[in-house]
Amino acid sequence: MRKIEMMEWTTVMKTPEGEKPIQENTILALTTILNNANPSDIPKGFEQFKLFGRLRDAFEKAEKTKVIELEEDEYTKLKAIVEKNIPAAWGFNKNIVEAIEAFMEAGKVK
Repeated sequence: MRKIEMMEWTTVMKTPEGEKPIQENTILALTTILNNANPSDIPKGFEQFKLFGRLRDAFEKAEKTKVIELEEDEYTKLKAIVEKNIPAAWGFNKNIVEAIEAFMEAGKVK
């Protein structure tokens, strides 16, 4: 099992009406990567469908507990998708860098 502390931060977006603060977190970053991943990098089939359901459950729980808990298989598959699909430009956002690095370096919990 892997446990990842969910990080939260505020990003200020410039709009024609002025600056608008937007709440972001590790789960939002991971979900955005999943939603924008190359379709060929996303596993398919019923077992993977169930896997993504477990990811959803883990993310929902983490919204309350502030800790993302993933079984090894879930973590490994999600990490592979992140490695292949994270936008390089996100490296300019210190908060996203810290959140993704915490995810990528999550140690095993017994």
